Amino acid sequence: MVPKIHAKGSSFKGAALYLLHDKDRASTDERVAWTEARNLAHDDPQTGWRIMVATAKDQERLKAEAGVKNTGRKSHKHVLHISLAWHPDQRPDREEMVRAADGALAAIGADDRQALIIAHNDEEHAHVHLLVNRVSPQDGRHLPSSNDRLKLSKWAEAYERKCGKILCEERVINNAMRAKGAYVKGAKDIARHIYEARPPANDNDRDKAVRAEQTAKDHALALRGRNIAALHAAAWQRLESAHQERKAALARRYERDAGKVRARVLEEFRPAWRDLNRQQASEKQTFEALEKSFFGRASNFVRTARLSAQDVAEGRGGAISRSFRILTNAGERRAQFDKAQERARAALEGDQAAKAKEALSGMQSERKAAQEATRAVYFREREDLAKSQEAERSRLQADWKARTAEREAAFKELASKAQQREALKAEHNQAAKPKRDARDEILDRYARTIEFKKAARQRAQEQDNEQSRDDDHER
Repeated sequence: MVPKIHAKGSSFKGAALYLLHDKDRASTDERVAWTEARNLAHDDPQTGWRIMVATAKDQERLKAEAGVKNTGRKSHKHVLHISLAWHPDQRPDREEMVRAADGALAAIGADDRQALIIAHNDEEHAHVHLLVNRVSPQDGRHLPSSNDRLKLSKWAEAYERKCGKILCEERVINNAMRAKGAYVKGAKDIARHIYEARPPANDNDRDKAVRAEQTAKDHALALRGRNIAALHAAAWQRLESAHQERKAALARRYERDAGKVRARVLEEFRPAWRDLNRQQASEKQTFEALEKSFFGRASNFVRTARLSAQDVAEGRGGAISRSFRILTNAGERRAQFDKAQERARAALEGDQAAKAKEALSGMQSERKAAQEATRAVYFREREDLAKSQEAERSRLQADWKARTAEREAAFKELASKAQQREALKAEHNQAAKPKRDARDEILDRYARTIEFKKAARQRAQEQDNEQSRDDDHER
């Protein structure tokens, strides 16, 4: 049993297109032997992966309903892909493969997650793939991935022991050393295109050197691709940062100039504010003095009733009711007086705001034009950067095509040499066989002649019997 955890991803659709169809992005699905679903409302795999997408997108709501805090580092790597492969000599049936898949899911704590079990028949060895949604459909939590490979390694060892035969002794040794506290790292996987294209195994040092050379060249080109991707991402980040800084600089300049305009308008209105404050202070002092005598209160009643009528448009009944309150309630007179003074201040503030708005209107037009120019520069820079990066990616793709052709040619040459060695070996073995004695050949020919004559006599006898039956029938 060989379990393997593939690189985590964020696209259920991409994983499903690969696992539920034939290789090379084909639309056929002949290699899919059967599928099963776990913790999904539908057994159809095409519906199943779409349900996984919906669950992953609903992660925040699931957490909120379950009372789980939406804190910590966020991850969009929701897709977990695991493969389980048996030895070519083993022939597990579907029931055994499903049992192993469920055991592997339980080993990493994913038995409560949505999953698809997909069996392929395109290899000599039996194998299944597990497409797992790391987001819990109950509470939205992410499936932890700590020590998953070690957990699966221990499970695979236990599985082989249960089956009665240890096929991977190296894994047993590694797990025993890990149990004692040693740090043991498993052998690195061979890239698929290297594995599938390599020639028949042999002990020729030249073949090993060629394979090592091709692998090193692949690694170098892959490293170059990763570096290009990192440089491209950094360039986009710099472009976005520069654009945001230009926008922020425009905003700061506008706010600075707008502040100057508002300050100038305030200076223009400062005498009016000063006069209003003096006037209202005098009115307040007079109001309070009149409140101390009966005739003064009557005067305030008349004044506040007139002010309140200007403030609120009411029917006759409402106006009479409010006039009565003003007449009998000193607090009501005070409130109406304060409201009248507040209206005067609001009117002056409105005049000041209108003046400032008029002064800023020209600046806003200039600001909009500057923003449009900044946006145009940004779009031009984006277009130029996209073109230059696309050209780099095209060159890298061309280099990969050349690299693939070179690798295939090298492996083809090795395979040809291996076939030549096998043919030479077979020729040597044939030549080394002892020649048959002439007497044996004569006896073989005699035996074949006897067998031929015996068969001929048998056919003649059958024909005679058939003729006799025909004669009897005619009589």
